[in-house]
Amino acid sequence: MTVRNRRRAPHATGTKRRNPRAERDINRSPSAMTGGTGPTGRRRYDPRAARGQMADSGRRRLDRSGRGQTVVSMGSAATTQSAAEPRPIVIDQPAFYILAVPDCADGRPSSQDRDILGAARTLADAGNGGAVVALDFGGRAALGPLGADRVIDTSSVGDDYTPETRMACVIAAIDLLAPAHVVFPDAGINGGDLARRVAAERNQPLATHCQRVAGDQVISRVDGTKSEVYCTPPLLIAVDAESAEPVAGAPREGRIIEFETPEVDTGIRDLGPVPVDPASIPLAEADFILAAGNGVRDWETFHELSRALGASEGASRVVCDAGDMPRDRQVGASGTIVNPRCYVAVGISGAPQHLQGITDVENVVAIDVKANTPMQKRADLGVVGDASTIMKALLRRLEAKHEAA
Repeated sequence: MTVRNRRRAPHATGTKRRNPRAERDINRSPSAMTGGTGPTGRRRYDPRAARGQMADSGRRRLDRSGRGQTVVSMGSAATTQSAAEPRPIVIDQPAFYILAVPDCADGRPSSQDRDILGAARTLADAGNGGAVVALDFGGRAALGPLGADRVIDTSSVGDDYTPETRMACVIAAIDLLAPAHVVFPDAGINGGDLARRVAAERNQPLATHCQRVAGDQVISRVDGTKSEVYCTPPLLIAVDAESAEPVAGAPREGRIIEFETPEVDTGIRDLGPVPVDPASIPLAEADFILAAGNGVRDWETFHELSRALGASEGASRVVCDAGDMPRDRQVGASGTIVNPRCYVAVGISGAPQHLQGITDVENVVAIDVKANTPMQKRADLGVVGDASTIMKALLRRLEAKHEAA
């Protein structure tokens, strides 16, 4: 009888073959059998000690603690890899510039401002070594993470209504940078009006209501947005909302460019915004909405809280069907599609039709007694508790803040 040697020989390429029997022997080694003694007197197997030996023998170990780290052991040494913060992308000597003019109302970039910077980033990346320069009138927005390689700070202009001063700033920036393209929002507080003022002042063609922006072509809607025109990107481009993707990935440098704001005597003195009753604002145009659902029972406190917050009132379909709120206040696919900057849902579980109506909302706050509702999962901030108790607590905090001011 022939007895074969079952020991694993090296592979023909020189790579050592895996020996399962040896691995099992490691698991059954005396150091692994440290789990104590069972009822029969046999020594128990300790899987932790076995895993430790397998790690020391060079096999890979995964850290499943939820901290996002992968631990790799080579021999007896362990290496920990952690995700580091991405470094900003720096372009020291740009080949050309793309000027972006976001609204940044109240010093905060809106979703359309992010789209504008995304469109400018597309035009810059279509060439070789292009950089995006953002004109920041408020001077308070962090535009580097949104795709701006350079930032022109014109904070002296502020948020006042000064169209001639803003136009002079854009023209001065064009003269300074000689950009290949200037991208405006075709909506918002100043964007569309500012783009047309600059086009008229410089006698330049303006591509309005652009639905798609690429390096070699823009698609613009004309004839009351009934027809589409395909053309080469002109100097001035006004982009509609949701017509470009925001910048993702590593942030940009956002280096500040020295800029002297031109002085323009417009004869206009801004006296501030005129107070408007939030209840008179249509839901589709509201910037801040406090919405009630079936979980609201204390309507007096709800209305008082909406007045204290200066929020427009909304409601779910169940509430409107019950007659507690008028039908024009209904939010959802069968009501009004809303896009406020902040949406506070009180006692709303989150039916699919309702969630469809708040798809594009920037910030959602959910207040409900249950923590696992669809609205709580959709929310950026979830508060679990009785709606009436939480609304009264908010009112007390608002009153205290008002008295302190």
